[in-house]
Amino acid sequence: MNTTRVLRLAGVSVVLAAAACSDTSDTGTGPNFAPAPPPVGLVCDFNAMKSSAGAYLGKPNAADALITTMKKQYGLASMASATDTGFDILALVATAHRTGTAVGTAVAGSKLTNDVIGCMTLTPAVTAPIDFSGSLGPSGAYEVRGGSADANAANVLTKDSKAVIAPPAGGFVGFVDTRVLFYSTPKTNTFLTELKVGTTGHSWNTIPERHDFNGTGTVAMCVAATDRDRIQEVDADGAKVLPLTPITDFSTLGLVCPTTVGAAPTGLFDRLAHLVKSVVMPTPAYAAAFGGGTGGLLGGLSDFGVVDVATVNLAIDSVMDSRTTETIPSFRVVATAGQGSLLPGVQVTIAVAGNQGSWTLGGTKTVTTDTLGVAVFDDLNLDKAGGYLFSATSSYTGFQTATVKLSNMFWIKQ
Repeated sequence: MNTTRVLRLAGVSVVLAAAACSDTSDTGTGPNFAPAPPPVGLVCDFNAMKSSAGAYLGKPNAADALITTMKKQYGLASMASATDTGFDILALVATAHRTGTAVGTAVAGSKLTNDVIGCMTLTPAVTAPIDFSGSLGPSGAYEVRGGSADANAANVLTKDSKAVIAPPAGGFVGFVDTRVLFYSTPKTNTFLTELKVGTTGHSWNTIPERHDFNGTGTVAMCVAATDRDRIQEVDADGAKVLPLTPITDFSTLGLVCPTTVGAAPTGLFDRLAHLVKSVVMPTPAYAAAFGGGTGGLLGGLSDFGVVDVATVNLAIDSVMDSRTTETIPSFRVVATAGQGSLLPGVQVTIAVAGNQGSWTLGGTKTVTTDTLGVAVFDDLNLDKAGGYLFSATSSYTGFQTATVKLSNMFWIKQ
């Protein structure tokens, strides 16, 4: 998951520069030109690409003809066609991974992917190899979306169907605006800052890296926990818990979760904690949201895992003095989990706590925290002069006991 809501992706080295071609093949009819000095670590070599295709896809394979086509397109006035053909080759890698028809190892598939990327024009450019072997493994995800030939509405699933990204209602084309390789690698969830659920999270990434999305998609993961669990997102900007969105039928997402997991009590179904830019059992279902741009340290999305939000904390800005004829100056209430993660989706209600008179509190008294855990109160007013305290009270799915926080004392003048 992109800020680079950037992802802590171990072992990834990315340098912004243009890849150059060092193809020495004597086959095909590619144009002769003088390439720029190649960057260290990732170069365009069609011979190596064809060898890698044979190692991962077997021989003969459908990629060979595409590689020949890509070589002819490479170096022409526009590299758009060569890049599009490169995505066609990556789509063949995705199909082989999804269907189990690859003859080579995940490492061989990673090598092929890097060989192809080295001959594509991407913004930002990728000039150092990326390890895709986890994404091409039994619990990884690797799919191309966004092109006219790509599955527009098909969700991006890990091969074990335990985690997923789903597009908005319009599909991936409008979501990404260009062809994108989505890939996910499972990782130990030590990156989580709240109470961890399970042991594994996922790093969701894209090529091109740090890709911006349009609208809100959905990500889900299989877990077994209580209705307090949420998806936590961790990126270079910090940690936050994602808002909940109800989902009534998790099977539509393609996830396959056992009816019990680990030490779950008898009769407790697996839930899917998700995120959406959404845990699913028959009932209830919870989800969370991501959107408005990618996150992550380098990969375009962020690191996501499931946490148990055991505590809701509230913090209130100072409330300023005002008059009976005026609106009280805007102030915020920020909701966080026990270890400081921002909490969206918390209903915060303001009430008068420190004055027993016959006042009337007008304006919008209940506001739901946004994706950054902030509720803004900007239209409150009191009709009687005096000294007051506000109380802020939380209401949050999964919590029977509300959190109450008092403000500073402030004064209303006539």
